[in-house]
Amino acid sequence: MPEENVPDENGRKGNEREIYVLVLREIVVAQDIGMIIRDLRPDARIVVAANLAEAAESIPEGKVAAAFVEAAAHVFATSPLWPRVQADGGKSVLVNEAVAGQGHSILSFPFDNDDVAALLAANGL
Repeated sequence: MPEENVPDENGRKGNEREIYVLVLREIVVAQDIGMIIRDLRPDARIVVAANLAEAAESIPEGKVAAAFVEAAAHVFATSPLWPRVQADGGKSVLVNEAVAGQGHSILSFPFDNDDVAALLAANGL
C-alpha cells in the first residue's frame, strides 16, 4: 500500500486519493468488491471493516468516495460511519438490501465486475 506522503503515479499523495469503505459480513465478499474497485480505480484507498463503528474509526484522512455497507438503510443512517460519508459527499451503497433507502444505491447478490463498474459509473465515481 502506498505511503501517505509519497505521490502515486498521478502525483496524488495518500490523503488526496479517494477512499472506498467496505463493511460486509463476509470478508471474502468485501475483498472481492475491493479488488473490483482497485481494478477500476488503481489509486483508490480501500478500507475493509467488520462493522460500522470499526469502519468509522479506521477511515484515514481523505475523502470518502463511497461506502459499501451490508446493513439496512435505517441502521446505516444511525451509524457513526454515515456522518463521515455525508460530510465527504460520498455515495452509499447498500449491499444485498431488497429496498434502497433515500439516497442509497443497491448492490444485490450475486454480483460481478460489470455490476460494480455500472454502479460506480451511475454514481459518478
